[in-house]
Amino acid sequence: KVKRADWHHVGLLPNALDALEILKSEEEIDLLFTDIVMPGGLSGLDLAEQGRILRPELKVLFTSGYSENALIHQDRVDADILLLSKPYRRADLARMIRRALTAAPEFERAQRQALEFAAAAVDSAKRASASA
Repeated sequence: KVKRADWHHVGLLPNALDALEILKSEEEIDLLFTDIVMPGGLSGLDLAEQGRILRPELKVLFTSGYSENALIHQDRVDADILLLSKPYRRADLARMIRRALTAAPEFERAQRQALEFAAAAVDSAKRASASA
């Protein structure tokens, strides 16, 4: 589903696999805004990691119902990742989108490295729980 305004288009997709298909397309994408926990077997972290492989300059903003501290303590998200905690107000969303879109290149590099670390930690935790 796509919502349109004068200056932007917003794609609302039901799961990460559908979003990944859009990321594989030629469509112009300024920002990936994704929940960390998503249906369909692919997390928002996985989606962002694969999206960054396809589009190295992709800017990412995460959201979650978990607090940032809870996610960090579970090795799910590094502190350098932009996270908008739920519930949030429109003003909070607008502020975080502006922050994500105007992030300096050095922050983007740090965010990519943190994302790679977080994805590796999630994979490690999945493997550990599968073998337990």
